[in-house]
Amino acid sequence: MGEFKVNEYITLKLENSRTNIYIEGKKFIQCKYVLIRKTVYKLEDFLENIESVDEMAEHLDPSLPIDIPPETRFWVHCSNLQVWVENNYDTRLLHSNLAFPLLKKLTQIGDPLAKRVFKDEIAKRVKSGHPSVIEFLLCERYLDYLNTEEIETLFEDLDLESIIRQMPGILIGLHICYARLGTVRINKNRFLFSLNHYDYPVIKNLIESNYIRALNRDDLNRLFENFDYGLILREDPYCHQVFNRLILLKAPNAKNFYRDWIFEKFKSGNNSEIVSLIIHGQIHLLDREDKLMLFDMIDYNYIMEHKEALTLFKHLKYLGAPNLKELYKDLIANLIKTDFDFYEIANEITRGVLDEYSIEDITALFRDIDYEHIAEEYLDIAPKFLEKLIKLGIQEAKEFYESEKFLKKILIESEIPFFLDLSPKLNLLRRRIVNKRIVDLNLKGCDLNEIPDSIGKLTQLQKINLLKNRLTSLPSSMSNLKLLKELELSQNQFNEFPSVISQLNSLEVLRLKINSIEEVPDTISSLKKINRLLFN
Repeated sequence: MGEFKVNEYITLKLENSRTNIYIEGKKFIQCKYVLIRKTVYKLEDFLENIESVDEMAEHLDPSLPIDIPPETRFWVHCSNLQVWVENNYDTRLLHSNLAFPLLKKLTQIGDPLAKRVFKDEIAKRVKSGHPSVIEFLLCERYLDYLNTEEIETLFEDLDLESIIRQMPGILIGLHICYARLGTVRINKNRFLFSLNHYDYPVIKNLIESNYIRALNRDDLNRLFENFDYGLILREDPYCHQVFNRLILLKAPNAKNFYRDWIFEKFKSGNNSEIVSLIIHGQIHLLDREDKLMLFDMIDYNYIMEHKEALTLFKHLKYLGAPNLKELYKDLIANLIKTDFDFYEIANEITRGVLDEYSIEDITALFRDIDYEHIAEEYLDIAPKFLEKLIKLGIQEAKEFYESEKFLKKILIESEIPFFLDLSPKLNLLRRRIVNKRIVDLNLKGCDLNEIPDSIGKLTQLQKINLLKNRLTSLPSSMSNLKLLKELELSQNQFNEFPSVISQLNSLEVLRLKINSIEEVPDTISSLKKINRLLFN
């Protein structure tokens, strides 16, 4: 392991082929890069023509590999740090993302030289006018060590217009910096009010930041009074998001310009463009009256035959388009009767798209549907889909759902008998299935007076809810439920504590509220994992 002591505070160590910097014996940062095969002693030719190592780094070709042995790399770093220290911590001699963290840390630990030069180095590097360095100092909050007057002085002689054109974030960073310093005044320079069409990236940065919001009404009007809003449409695929921001800010003429553009597109009769505007949410910015006029211009026959018809109708419904119900019904009917995207339709139906339809209409829609094919091809969502159809009143769906044919699709054979024993008494079985095994079963309020012995076959069951039934006992086969963690038996008709419960060693939660149990047996102490036990 190599080690080099730069001064009383800084030591470099070669550890696992990496050069690490230690400050007062504590690891602080790693030296990651050697920009060129030269020490700082040999950089005079470079530094004659450029301001700092940061600028040199931007002129080097990053695609050229620098294959330097770790030991050589270590001694290059040692040489660079030594020259940096000997030149009174001149931050131009190291990359800013190394020089300033080091200088800050040395200042914090009490290095008198660092304390003396820290603010001067910040000022010197800002005055250099190098955009990437200024942005780094702003982002890393080094300017917070200066007061408002000092910051203003640093920037007064700089060509801020040129700098901000290269790094728009600097203007935003300055605003944030002033805000942290508690300065109400916003830095309004001549550049802000002379942005031209080629400055859109700058404008967009300003719009999306809080900088614009800090302007008063007069300044906001001044900024946008001559701005070419068409530039946003031409240059930004997410133009509606930018206009949304501008409209909220009440930028002059932004809303009227956007409205006129939308109406022009609709009046052109170009259906593909109209569809694009609807799908991308570009008309939601308009007022209700404007939207109603646009809805009258839509060719709904074109919408009905579009490959994204369902998505389009969802957007139109969200936007408040009137008289969609019958059209939507026809669309759903067409999709169901043709080779439709089952996942899309099933999701829409489970979300309630047919909830307002009459039972006659719904029955007609699903009269010829092949439930067995759905169960075969879409097993992952078929149960929820069928459950929704049952709630809507489709008898054929209910019959298939409760049939052995469907149970064989979703369960292993040993678990099927339990459901066949119960299904005549239930309108809807609620369960969670993982790998064709029941892990969660909800039989709340099913008017059960007994549980069939076949429940013992559900060996992967972890949770069962039997709330609000008429149970007086539990079958001994439940002792096979070795994974059962939660058992809800409240509001039944138990007179005695079911003895089989004491054999459920994985049980963590047991509820037996509102029963007639007067005594809990000592055997319950065998349930070592119980953390919630609720009785009357």
